[in-house]
Amino acid sequence: MKRICFVVLIIGILAAGIPSFAADVLYEKFEAGIPGTWTIVDNRSGSCGVWQSNDAGGRGNLTGGSGDFAIVDSDYEGCADTELITPSFDVPLNAHFTFNTDYNYLTDMAEVDITTDGGGTWSNLLHWEVDKRGPLKVGLDFSAYFDETVQIRFINVADQDRWWQVDNVRLEFPDADGDGIEDSADNCPNNVNDDQADVDGDGFGDVCNSSAAVVGCADCNISNVTSPGLPGGAPLNFRVNETVSFTATGVNNTADISITWASLPSSPYFYKITNGTWIRIYPANNSTGIRNVFLNGNKLRYIIIDNSSADEDSTVGTIQDPIAAGYMTSGIHVGDSGSSIHCFIATAAYGNSTAPDVKILREFRDRFLLTNSVGKALVDFYYIHSPAVADFITKHSKLKIIIRLSLLPIVGMSRIALTIGLIPTLAFILLFIFSLNSLVRVRRKLRNNQYSQNTRQG
Repeated sequence: MKRICFVVLIIGILAAGIPSFAADVLYEKFEAGIPGTWTIVDNRSGSCGVWQSNDAGGRGNLTGGSGDFAIVDSDYEGCADTELITPSFDVPLNAHFTFNTDYNYLTDMAEVDITTDGGGTWSNLLHWEVDKRGPLKVGLDFSAYFDETVQIRFINVADQDRWWQVDNVRLEFPDADGDGIEDSADNCPNNVNDDQADVDGDGFGDVCNSSAAVVGCADCNISNVTSPGLPGGAPLNFRVNETVSFTATGVNNTADISITWASLPSSPYFYKITNGTWIRIYPANNSTGIRNVFLNGNKLRYIIIDNSSADEDSTVGTIQDPIAAGYMTSGIHVGDSGSSIHCFIATAAYGNSTAPDVKILREFRDRFLLTNSVGKALVDFYYIHSPAVADFITKHSKLKIIIRLSLLPIVGMSRIALTIGLIPTLAFILLFIFSLNSLVRVRRKLRNNQYSQNTRQG
């Protein structure tokens, strides 16, 4: 009855950080029983229990869900060898599969499998031969199945053991505004626009072209405040949250500008667009025509120089100043269009993002940092502060060699961690440090003893 599992994907309890999603491809609560679009398979032809929703054993919903649920109860039925198979569905980008469960184990087996060929072949996602008591929410990473048509099956094989309950079977994808369009494909991800209307063809939905930003100037006059359509050439992975353009007049060399935005993402980026060129001014100001950039809550303040590279208007005393506020999507921060800034310091040191050592560091980031809240915080901090360092490295060829050499221990540790796991690698490093320290102490003691002997003989 026991089956061998060779691939176990991510199993997560809700409290451990399964992300929040808004749109559902599949969501079954079993409130009206097991739907007719689902398939129940009885592998023992009526001699044992099968998946059902009537809870004949009176267990109650122990999954963390509410109301009815699906259950196979071998303790009540005497035995079980049954499958519960979902209807077919397409997997969108960044999809995440979750379900609530209570698995009361004795000597039986529970599995979750996936098929991409209508049930011809199945791949195992999860295999349990141990208690997984509820309330419990399990999450499985479906990134490998993007754009595939799949089905999921829940298998329980048992001889008068206990039970397995499943509820709230759900495939979700990121949809911040709830308009049914995945965020990375949505031309205005924070505002509902299921029609994706974009009259000016700037790549941003029309509903994103209305700005509620309030523009002020401490030493000039502000007029013509609009939310413009923006040109192409935006940095890769930068998504616009809000735009504003204005005219400043009565400028005496510089203008002290403040912009209070209606809303900002948690880690905002700001770009100055001058004659089609995007230059980041926060975090890390890369514009020579802007200085003293400061963000306090939703208020951005900076000094802009008249007729500088940041001014679209060539008239003395007048400044035209389009600004875009937004955020970086998860993944690699590439930097300003047309600049030499790279996503990682390592990329700047090696000269390209396909170098083998850079790939190792990227894989280490994806496997060990982006999978937990502490690691994500470190990556966010790195994305904010590394571009300026990477840009400096790119401009100094000799420094690239020094950085590559200094990265070798980190690359080596990352390579080992990707091979044997992070915890064994850290244990090995600690053991190495301890052994090296002990060796130094022994050598020092022997040297002191030899010195004492030489002193007595002298």
